[in-house]
Amino acid sequence: MIAAGSPAPDSYPPPGFPPCFEFPDAVVPLVRHRRRARRLLRLPVPGRRPADRRPRIRQRPLRRVPRRRHTGRRARPRVAHDRPRDPIAVAAWVRVYDRVRAGEMPPPKKPRPAKADADAFLAAVATGVTARERERYRVDGRATVRRLNRGEFENTLRDLLDLPWLRVQDLLPDDGRAGGYTKSAAALDVSPVLLAKYADAIDKALEAATAKYAVPPELERKTLYANHQYDFKVLMSGGDAVMLTPDKTYDATRFPMPSATDAGGKYPGGQWSFGGKYKGLGEAEKGGAFKEPSTVGMTRTFGEAFGGRFDFAPLHPGRYRIGVSAWSYWWDKGEVKPAPRTGAVGVYCGSRVIGFFDAPSLTPTWSETEVDLEPTIDNSLRAAGASFLDAHVYFSQGQVKGYSGPGVAIDKLFVEGPLYDEWPPPSHRHLFGTLPVVPVTKLPAASPRPKREVPQQHTRGASNGPGRLVPGTTVSDDPAADARRLLGAFLPRAFRRPVAAAEVERYAVVADARTRDGACFEDALKAAYKIALLSPDFLFLNEPAGKLDGYAVAARLSYFLWNSCPDDALLAAAKAGRLADPAGLKAAADRLLADPKANRFHQDFLDQWLDLRDFDATSPDKQLYPDFQPNLEDAMRREPAEFFREVVRHDMAATHLFATSVNVVNQRLAEHYGIPGVAGTRFRRVDVDPKVLPRGGLLTTAAVCKVTANGTTTSPVKRGAWVMKKVLGTPPQAPPPDVPAVEPDVKGATTIREQLAKHRENPGCASCHAKFDPPGFALESYDPIGGWRDFYRATEGKKAPDFARIFRSYLSPDGNSSTTPGSATAAPSTRAGNSPMGGSSPASGSIRP
Repeated sequence: MIAAGSPAPDSYPPPGFPPCFEFPDAVVPLVRHRRRARRLLRLPVPGRRPADRRPRIRQRPLRRVPRRRHTGRRARPRVAHDRPRDPIAVAAWVRVYDRVRAGEMPPPKKPRPAKADADAFLAAVATGVTARERERYRVDGRATVRRLNRGEFENTLRDLLDLPWLRVQDLLPDDGRAGGYTKSAAALDVSPVLLAKYADAIDKALEAATAKYAVPPELERKTLYANHQYDFKVLMSGGDAVMLTPDKTYDATRFPMPSATDAGGKYPGGQWSFGGKYKGLGEAEKGGAFKEPSTVGMTRTFGEAFGGRFDFAPLHPGRYRIGVSAWSYWWDKGEVKPAPRTGAVGVYCGSRVIGFFDAPSLTPTWSETEVDLEPTIDNSLRAAGASFLDAHVYFSQGQVKGYSGPGVAIDKLFVEGPLYDEWPPPSHRHLFGTLPVVPVTKLPAASPRPKREVPQQHTRGASNGPGRLVPGTTVSDDPAADARRLLGAFLPRAFRRPVAAAEVERYAVVADARTRDGACFEDALKAAYKIALLSPDFLFLNEPAGKLDGYAVAARLSYFLWNSCPDDALLAAAKAGRLADPAGLKAAADRLLADPKANRFHQDFLDQWLDLRDFDATSPDKQLYPDFQPNLEDAMRREPAEFFREVVRHDMAATHLFATSVNVVNQRLAEHYGIPGVAGTRFRRVDVDPKVLPRGGLLTTAAVCKVTANGTTTSPVKRGAWVMKKVLGTPPQAPPPDVPAVEPDVKGATTIREQLAKHRENPGCASCHAKFDPPGFALESYDPIGGWRDFYRATEGKKAPDFARIFRSYLSPDGNSSTTPGSATAAPSTRAGNSPMGGSSPASGSIRP
């Protein structure tokens, strides 16, 4: 496909057009009107090239493209070929080019031109459009000025101020999309409301970057034992968890299991009890049942309204070190046995995923990570087992006394932070340099001072407080000179280019005015920074026309590979002219790709290209897809970027994005896909034979399968149209308004293939469905959460499928089953005649070997 161009150039004829070109007779039907076609393309008439006259049209009667659809049923909309300066008309010519090249024009039953004539026509159209594009690039530049989208805005503030934990995207409205992307000026409008939102976000960033205390907040180190946490005590009292001894056994004398129900579902004596030792949770606490630290073994996950809260919630922003000790086991009616598979524990801060960590069988394992956290409301640290299905033990016969199944044991959680390598932190030095931070109590009584508020703990159940704090403020002996010096260092980084002294002065006078109005130096300088960050020089990307200078190349490179501003090294390379040299440009690109910030590119590019940002737009039916648990959901989110990173890192051919034996998975995804031999939460490369296991590439990732489904069912039409638009770059035309959609109850149809076959009997639908139905059918064997299936999952009334059979590897202590662990998602229907690809299925369903 040739790129969509702009209107034809002013010069006549455009550079590159053949001096004499005449449409052969058989090519005339390719365009609706020859006069308008020549007017758009500026095609000269053979034998004459008057400088001041338009080309004359041959006297033979003109033929038009039929007004009806290719099938002869529907009239297609006209294209305004008589408006040569209209970009829409040029885009229409691009579609003409594509359809002629694909053999779709002329329509069926119309004379077809000779190949040489069609090739000449295509060459003329391509040359005219591309020549106009080159001329436009030369005069106006390649890129239109645009504002930063909200992701770029947040990343730029993070990197500019050295605040890796900063989150301001949620303060801004969603960006528009053009072609699915948020990096086009056509999608990024500007309004007073949006600028006000930007101002609020900038206020938050500047406030977060400023050191508010003369000394750093106190470092907290806490070891939190599971049996000391209220949520886990409630879990044990309800029969979903038990306390385990250091030798990994259950001690009934310490905390008896709640009494089991009888065959009728009633408690002995008509009421729930702890087994006679305690009358309730309060009495158990007073009796010292939870006094000594102990491991808690649980059979309940986050998915069952269990919070898993520990009594710590960050109050100060910064870097925290978090560790967890956990292991897995098999619970068999009071006996702790080895687990058939490596388990996992999930750790959260509020709703944010910190990570999923390994919990091997009967082997307490310590996992630790460092993470940047921002205090929010209700942001307790949370942890729970994440490697088993919702067991609903509290509803089962006998509760935990009668339960057999997998469990995860949590020994303790450790947290340390906030961690600072130096004080004031780098974010403060970017704004105020090395100026001292003085305790406000040591300021003269008449000196202005900023407003300082001591953070308060508002998270329910959290026991940590702000600690000892010494409020302080930055002071200057020469505010005017320091403001100009600090702005002179800050603005070139913010504006991504050199800044003249006059520009610095423009913002320095803002600080001067605030100082005269009685503001302290800190607040006055932040007011100048805010005006600078609200200026077009920061909020907009504006490249010069013609050849790009080094700073424009640096910005283009960093916003492509980092979604953020150039760092000091890249700006230095731009200043030295190294980015104008191909070798220097390649070295810079390699450095950026090797930096952890490139993970933003890996994730954001796929989010926009493949619509993965719509991952949360649908929720899988919990009755049909109980395996869609937080552990699997997190792995599904991460897989496309992990795979893409592998392709980029090893410089694989672009074809590997769609056709490859390479998979990048962790244990949970490998079980979901039916890939054996993968244990643990770490993602790693696994090569499979596509002929044996149809996995590999982006199209078969569970995330792509989810965003192209509706949570419960899939549609070959939707997935096929998605492939045409996102992969092939040929989005199908919208269906005519009077053509009905595919209905699931087409008379006589028992499979989706038969339904669509009936739909294609309508001539107005056949031509388009012939293009997108095949790729849609190729993906129909993947269910809404990406598992392979031979039959649809379905329910009869309120009866769910037999998941005890389907997920046998989860429900058997030895892990043996007729399927590879996790491949049960390939399974099962409880309804006959419901095969995705046609034919009948046994009523009991089937599992892929």
